[in-house]
Amino acid sequence: MDRRKFLKGTMVTTLGLASVTGIGAGAFFAIEHGNPEHLTLESILVRLQKLRRSEINLHGDWSAFHIFSHLAQSIELSMTGYPQHKPEIFKRTVGSLAFKGFSAKGRMHHNLNEDIPGVEVPSEAGNTGLAMDRLMRAILNFEHFSGDLQPHFAYGSLTKPEYSMAHVLHFNNHMQSLT
Repeated sequence: MDRRKFLKGTMVTTLGLASVTGIGAGAFFAIEHGNPEHLTLESILVRLQKLRRSEINLHGDWSAFHIFSHLAQSIELSMTGYPQHKPEIFKRTVGSLAFKGFSAKGRMHHNLNEDIPGVEVPSEAGNTGLAMDRLMRAILNFEHFSGDLQPHFAYGSLTKPEYSMAHVLHFNNHMQSLT
């Protein structure tokens, strides 16, 4: 291999890794720390019970039914498998770094109007109580699940504690759309 091609390839690889690291670091520092009391699956169940007894006001584009159905889908798919995935290189770099940054901060930030790739989009209209029930069942099923967890479509392979954190952070991020 000639020296010019080698140096050019090394530069491209180095710039690519620097960009990925910069994106991950940017996400890490841009996100405020989350409240540690809200970082358990149990905290989601408690918050859902409180939400049942209150009026839900929406601040985003999705209905409450859509939000709770989407959150349930995400948990269910961690056990059954996501139909579409980001490329492996994305999951090993940007996806992995993003998850590590979110976990370290205890807070996630993502597009709250983006459905899970390849999954049937939940209806905007539906019984919110039933969607909350589905989410609660998904959490309980996940807590008792003893099989192999499926790779996340963006983060890749996660352990059960990592997946628990991902689900909690995902829930907490979507709760910013309602009060």
